[in-house]
Amino acid sequence: MKLKRLAAGITAAVMAFTVVGTPLGDILPEVKANVATVAGAETYGDFEYDILDDGTVEITDYSGSAENIDIPAEIDGKSVTRINSYAFSDCISLATITIPNCVNHIEQFAFSGCTSLTSITMPNSLTSINESTFNGCTNLESITIPDSVTNIKMSAFSGCTSLTSVTIPNNVASIDE
Repeated sequence: MKLKRLAAGITAAVMAFTVVGTPLGDILPEVKANVATVAGAETYGDFEYDILDDGTVEITDYSGSAENIDIPAEIDGKSVTRINSYAFSDCISLATITIPNCVNHIEQFAFSGCTSLTSITMPNSLTSINESTFNGCTNLESITIPDSVTNIKMSAFSGCTSLTSVTIPNNVASIDE
């Protein structure tokens, strides 16, 4: 899925530069470098990941079809601290997910469209639930937000039509739209 988005972006960039008269030869090295970066992404089982500047790991994609996933706390001896945008989006078979306590940041749309998702074990290290993180998780019935969360951003649970119970700790200082 990420390669499709990259290909669409590269195509759009080539078309835009062609329209404004920039010679293709001037942008081709940049395009090749970006494709090589994506093509060189690391894998660990069904997880795709990047090593961040601080030496920790960010999960960038999941290619499996498991119903129950435990995100690893470490990959190759490096702590998993982030889940990137769209990393698990549209994983329609995903029913339960356990996120380790070392994860302190989950990007927007990370679990959007996971229509079978019924249970999330969220880490006590999160301070914010980002925009549309669980958008369209239509089978999610209840969620307990960890005490560490202080901010719930816009549309975090938009389209969660089965959601009937949300436990929000006193530490939450703001809830966006």
